[in-house]
Amino acid sequence: MTTTYPGATTTTGIRNATEPSPPPAFAVPQTGWSFEQLLIEHTSWARLPIRPEFAKLIAQLQDLTGWSFRDLADVLGTSHTTVGKLVNQGLVSARSQAAADKIEPLLDVLTRLARLVPSGGTLIKILNTPSPDGKPAIELLSAGDWAGAFLAGLDVIQGPRPKRPQLRGDTPRLAATWELS
Repeated sequence: MTTTYPGATTTTGIRNATEPSPPPAFAVPQTGWSFEQLLIEHTSWARLPIRPEFAKLIAQLQDLTGWSFRDLADVLGTSHTTVGKLVNQGLVSARSQAAADKIEPLLDVLTRLARLVPSGGTLIKILNTPSPDGKPAIELLSAGDWAGAFLAGLDVIQGPRPKRPQLRGDTPRLAATWELS
């Protein structure tokens, strides 16, 4: 309601039914839009990617290793509740994105190592055994060093790799390495 006094105009919070109301906060098209389209249009900023295969990937990890959610969370660098949400809901939030990105490479390394485990051995034993370099593969997996973890696991399974000679500047080149002119 607007009241006019000599020399001043004031507005109170009470509206008269005959006064026009302000426009809505967002414009809603009157035709051609379903409720679902409106919902998508006005909440797209809040949608999170849904990846239902997380449950399958984590189940495969657990089959290979026997790890609980807590053990898996230690390797992924997150909490067990985040791992549970990835399994049960398949939702990736900004907080769980880093852990979600580690699941596939972790499964890849563990699958490759599991194929090489000799009969009577367990993958967990190989992951926890220090390699000749002194670090167990599980530490390298936790650090995200996938190649280093794979090589450490190979060293435990097959024994240390032979040392390669260091190349020095005075080593003569082989004929096959000379540039052709």
